[in-house]
Amino acid sequence: MIHDRLENFGLYVGVHPLFGHVAAALASGRLTALGVGEHDLGRGVRVGVSEYLTRPPGEGVLECHRRCVDIQIVASGRERIGVRHRDGCAAADYDEARDFQALVGEHDLLTLEPGSFMIFLPDDAHMPQLAVGAPAPVRKLVVKVPV
Repeated sequence: MIHDRLENFGLYVGVHPLFGHVAAALASGRLTALGVGEHDLGRGVRVGVSEYLTRPPGEGVLECHRRCVDIQIVASGRERIGVRHRDGCAAADYDEARDFQALVGEHDLLTLEPGSFMIFLPDDAHMPQLAVGAPAPVRKLVVKVPV
């Protein structure tokens, strides 16, 4: 898991061969202008833009993915994200079609706010969309990069 400021994203282009492609899209400013929904960025990279109310921590779901890396960016609002290494969790069945596995386990909380990002690799369990205090609106981009 990586948590940093967007201006530092270029430091991580060596982590994955497609992160340079993502860095170029971020630098262009076109990602933040996208409407709600799924968008193809080319090279197998896609971004989902969503708007929602954050939820109380007791309503969150710890998850991980096998076929993609998540890059999560909050465009507006703030949310907490639970984080834990997948090995420390009990796992439900893997849903191949959705590339989704629910997990159960203790986790730490980090705050994602505008100007920052988090990268979740396949071994990184994460519980997004948690409220910082009371539930509040968030606009978020989740970039899916194929492993």
